[in-house]
Amino acid sequence: MKEADSLQKLMPGISTAQPANRIYMYLRSITRSSAGLVYPNDRTMVQLRNAGGMRLIKNKSVSDSMVSYYRTIEIVQFLTQDGLVNKTSLREKSVSLMNAADFSKIVDSSSRVINPDESIYLRTADPDIINSCLIEVNRIKALNNSLVGRIQGLKEKASRIRAFITREYNLEND
Repeated sequence: MKEADSLQKLMPGISTAQPANRIYMYLRSITRSSAGLVYPNDRTMVQLRNAGGMRLIKNKSVSDSMVSYYRTIEIVQFLTQDGLVNKTSLREKSVSLMNAADFSKIVDSSSRVINPDESIYLRTADPDIINSCLIEVNRIKALNNSLVGRIQGLKEKASRIRAFITREYNLEND
């Protein structure tokens, strides 16, 4: 999200005569497929559903809480996939802004994004392309904000469910 904020400040009004190292770096970082993505594990719930295990949970409040938790996970999974679509779109739109030779300079031999020693420049500063890129950056930022809130809510919900199940079924808390 910090990179998205920075791009929103750096890109408007940029010219091809200005060094664009940070723009290259931030675009490269944001558009990496795995950056900032979450893949929640729903294996236990899938097994419970497929094996008919949910019927073993007699307390309706416990089962309702579990179902609600996993519905939120499904939303997180959907948002994560939506994020991949936005990153792909930004990657495709930003390609025309950058020079191929400079693009390769912002990644080291370990595939980490770096700031090269020399100044690198945009190939074009077409305002329509920049605008299109900034729309995608804004979508990615908004999606990440939504994910942060939902994941925090999942953590809190998981703690409450665990405590509830521990109390309800007289389990030891380890």
